[in-house]
Amino acid sequence: MTEVDEVLKLLREFGQRTALRGGNPYRARAYYRAVENLSAVTEPLEDIIAHGRLETVPGVGLAIADIVQKLYRTGTHPALEAMRKEVPAGVLELLSIPGLRPEKVLKMHRELGVSGIEDLEQLARNGRLANIKGLGPALERKVLQGLEIRRKSEGQRHLHRAAELVDAIQANLQLSHPELDLVVPAGEFRRGCELVWGLSLVARTARLKGGPAVLRLGDNISLHITDRRRFGITLLLATGSETHLEALRTVANQNGMIIDADGLKRGNRVVAAKSEEKIYEVLGAGGSTPAARSNPRRGYTGDPACTHRPVRRGRHAAGNGRGRSRARLRVLRGR
Repeated sequence: MTEVDEVLKLLREFGQRTALRGGNPYRARAYYRAVENLSAVTEPLEDIIAHGRLETVPGVGLAIADIVQKLYRTGTHPALEAMRKEVPAGVLELLSIPGLRPEKVLKMHRELGVSGIEDLEQLARNGRLANIKGLGPALERKVLQGLEIRRKSEGQRHLHRAAELVDAIQANLQLSHPELDLVVPAGEFRRGCELVWGLSLVARTARLKGGPAVLRLGDNISLHITDRRRFGITLLLATGSETHLEALRTVANQNGMIIDADGLKRGNRVVAAKSEEKIYEVLGAGGSTPAARSNPRRGYTGDPACTHRPVRRGRHAAGNGRGRSRARLRVLRGR
């Protein structure tokens, strides 16, 4: 049997090679979406396959479920092996450049021998794309801009996509871990950053052996497990930002207290931990919305790590605002 991470890597490759083949662009996107949703499942993939529940994962229909099963059981797929003969592996990474369409990637590979990011960047910086029919100076500028964006945003997800993943994780946890009575988003997503690098959630349970713990669910996805007694402090620490938390620790120290995983403490006594509101109240900080924890203009401390504007209330609502996800509503309301 193939390891789960390898299955997801192969399925992503399946999508990339499908994109290079042309045709319906939504087919390739369907594979990418399935990869992300499968990376967010909260029970072993082998169990999901064994019980015939692959199609319950959002974005995984009958065709993709069949591909996933073959990849899991054999480590490959006949269609994938056929597509590998068409284009070398290095060309696939060009698809990660924002604004560069698959047909242009193929053209550059076939006509200029581009086989990777370094090849393309060298050609673009030397002005070699500008005079090629079907490419031109506009595309050359787009390539250079896209490469810069790629460097700055590699590994990040847009807020919209992060919201879909939060919903999927919440639904998965309801089925796989019914003992969790509350699961809420934290981190950059809760702070409203338009690009989210690490997706964090906090899950609450009535009983917890030991202290709060962190589980890794998938690609830059973490789940913070806590109990009701320490829910507030766990949510506060998981939401961040580091700059904001450092400012809070400074305030606590000035008042003879410390902040750790158990809560706001004076000596060995926990002063506040159950709710964020109580922690801010004891510190005399007056509370702080998650968005303000990344934006110095909206709170008493800011976070240079959140380089994109926090999202205004309702800005990312779909259409006329109906159908907004529960997770997105929570983050936009600030709590």
